[in-house]
Amino acid sequence: MYKTCVAGSNGNHCQDLVYAESLASHIVGATAVFDTEHYDFLLGRSRAYAISLDIKESLVPTCAAGAVTIADDYTGQLFVISGSNVETYDDVTYSIAPTPLPVTITTVSGVEARISLTATIAAAFPSSTYTVTVTIADVCGTSSTCQQLITVTFTNKPISITSLPGTASVSEKVSTAILLHTVTWSDANVGDTATCVIASVTPVAGLANFQILETIPLSGIWLVKNVASHTFDVGTVPSYSVDIKCDDQYGSSDTNTLTVMITPNQAPQFSNIPDRVCVGAPTTGAGVTVFTVTASDADDPSTDISMNVTATPSPAPFYISQAGFEAVVVTTTSLLVEEVIQYTLSFCVWDLQDAVCNINLQICLTDINIRPVINNLPITILVPEDTGGGSELFDVDVTDPNTDNMTYAMTVQPSSSASNFFLNTGNGKLTLNLGNSFNYEDITSYEITFTVHDGIHPSLDAKVLTISIYDVNESPSFIVSMYTLSTVEAKGGTIIGTPAFLCTDVDQGDIQTYRISGGDILGRFSMAADGQLSFAEDYDVDQGAMPGLVILSVQCVDSGGLTDTATLSVNIDDINDNPPEFQEASYSISINANTTFNTVLTTVKAIDIDSGLNSQVRYGITGIGLGQEYFTVDSGGLIRLKKSMEFGASRSFVFTVFANDLGSPSFQGYTRVSVTFTQTTTVYTPVTTPTPCYFCTMGGIAVFTLLMVIVLFLLVFSVYLISHYCLRNVLQGGLLRETCMRCLQRPQGRQVPPQKIRVQPRQQPMQQPQLNGSMPSQNARPPSPPLPPVRYASYISPFWNNRDMELSSVNPRPVGYRP
Repeated sequence: MYKTCVAGSNGNHCQDLVYAESLASHIVGATAVFDTEHYDFLLGRSRAYAISLDIKESLVPTCAAGAVTIADDYTGQLFVISGSNVETYDDVTYSIAPTPLPVTITTVSGVEARISLTATIAAAFPSSTYTVTVTIADVCGTSSTCQQLITVTFTNKPISITSLPGTASVSEKVSTAILLHTVTWSDANVGDTATCVIASVTPVAGLANFQILETIPLSGIWLVKNVASHTFDVGTVPSYSVDIKCDDQYGSSDTNTLTVMITPNQAPQFSNIPDRVCVGAPTTGAGVTVFTVTASDADDPSTDISMNVTATPSPAPFYISQAGFEAVVVTTTSLLVEEVIQYTLSFCVWDLQDAVCNINLQICLTDINIRPVINNLPITILVPEDTGGGSELFDVDVTDPNTDNMTYAMTVQPSSSASNFFLNTGNGKLTLNLGNSFNYEDITSYEITFTVHDGIHPSLDAKVLTISIYDVNESPSFIVSMYTLSTVEAKGGTIIGTPAFLCTDVDQGDIQTYRISGGDILGRFSMAADGQLSFAEDYDVDQGAMPGLVILSVQCVDSGGLTDTATLSVNIDDINDNPPEFQEASYSISINANTTFNTVLTTVKAIDIDSGLNSQVRYGITGIGLGQEYFTVDSGGLIRLKKSMEFGASRSFVFTVFANDLGSPSFQGYTRVSVTFTQTTTVYTPVTTPTPCYFCTMGGIAVFTLLMVIVLFLLVFSVYLISHYCLRNVLQGGLLRETCMRCLQRPQGRQVPPQKIRVQPRQQPMQQPQLNGSMPSQNARPPSPPLPPVRYASYISPFWNNRDMELSSVNPRPVGYRP
């Protein structure tokens, strides 16, 4: 800056002028010249000036290294740093390199700073050394560093036993070393260790009875125990004073006292009996643990005790395995064949001196097998000699509370006639074998002895059926003894079909009717007199609710009441009428950037209560969003990570998993999977606005579906308006008649002779499973039955010009037409 002045009529006129130029393009040692021109408006003249600068190199400020020694409990000022080689009018700044030490730096003046310690610094024995790096910098960006050394000397703190004084007790009959006390101590010095010893015992003779041990070398955990080979006598010495001394590694020590009380011997006790436990007889095999009896001894938990047991009733299917204070009750055989409801085990336990006995454990057996009982034998039945082969003679009635599967057996007298009879070993039905008959003149009676076995026990005794043969007319006879019908599950009242029964009767003019005689104890079927079979109630084989194969016994009855019996097998197939349903309405997944490829994240499970293929499900992921991009789901419902997620930030989203059954038509069930992604690394990621994905959310899918429904409605409504008003104008001779007629006539324009209008059913679209992003209800039912097919005229008859037609939007037909 410089000043210029000129003389004028009103005195001198002065003006300050400032000129500046960047020196960025000049180097050290060069000369910079500033040229400028000033124009004076008062005098109307100008003047030129020049300024020359010599450019010199800037000085680098420096600071000196320093050292200080302090105690480990010191806080306050450590150093005063003075800068040197600092140019006049230059401002310098000080800073400390990153350090875990609690130090601060404060600039006092333009060239001086102070370093202070705000908290104490720990030191190892005998001292620890730390370094602080200080940086000094000027305004031109030049800088240098200097090291400040801090030596911290170690100060030993006193050790203190914190768990004493204290007391402990021990039984006078203890025979093993037990823990009496755990010594705890404290020392303010970090990393200090302690060594503890028994300094003395009062009375002195007790010194041999106690010991102190360190659990792990240098762990600092010291345990006071009694010596196993020494016992006590509470009558002689009821207590001991044990002095414990602990020293740290730098010479500090502390001593305190543990008082040990001697207690009289106590008898052992059972911990969990008397008690009662029940086990299932059918499911409990040999070698199964039924109960574990536990006992305790307050005097010496580590001393072995003895147990014995007696059983009522005896023998019992159990044995005892004792180990220490436990006695395990184990079965010797399977309880499946047991018939005793309850056993009582009486236990005794004793130590070296005292015993506790007659403590009971009751073991009850549930679901025991009860022997089957034959209810309707002995009995004598009358059978006509003309009974046809295959006829049912008798049905053995058995009671079994366990509802087991029965196996029936028989012996026949005379034994030479055994081949005449057939016993269904599964249901106890006795029939006359096909090709066999009775002859009253040869044998008038048979004795058949029955036994039944439930798979575990036989019946208590055998029962006899006496068959007395009498001479009567012939009964009807099935030519074929077994018939089959096949159908699908349906509502009650639905007709299954009429078997092609072949029943003959030698009696002329006799009429046969049919009825169900066996195999339908629950009354699920009904049979008309002509043999037509129907469901008597709603029949559903889903999840084994009702059997898919039913064996019925059907009788052919003549007018005299004589019968023949055949077997009707009814096969009922499942229909696919239930969609898969997920066990959970939604699932959650938490994932982060470190989750690896193919990691199993969760398992979804859908159940279809249909049977066979209709109940088998396969899984998939709907839509084209993040679910498809990052996850896969296999046939077992395991959801795995397809590829690593790298969003750059934490986020959450939801995708839909569907389950298809293998029926035809197939049904679907849906569930949602919520994903929470956590970014585990700190990475700067520019914030961007993601491209909207309308099909990645349920809201976007719902809006799209609504728009499609509206468009479809408008299209259908437009078609309706055009067809309705156009046809009505044709009939009424309206303005649009000629136009509409031209639209409806054939392109050739030739006259078509009157013909009967052909109507064709409109094809119904095949229902397809929903594989888009929408998610129907979990309880989605099968589609409703289709509406009656809409029919349409294949061409227009000339009769339309005669106004004698009744037009309908569905099916045009002539006046007076009757279907």
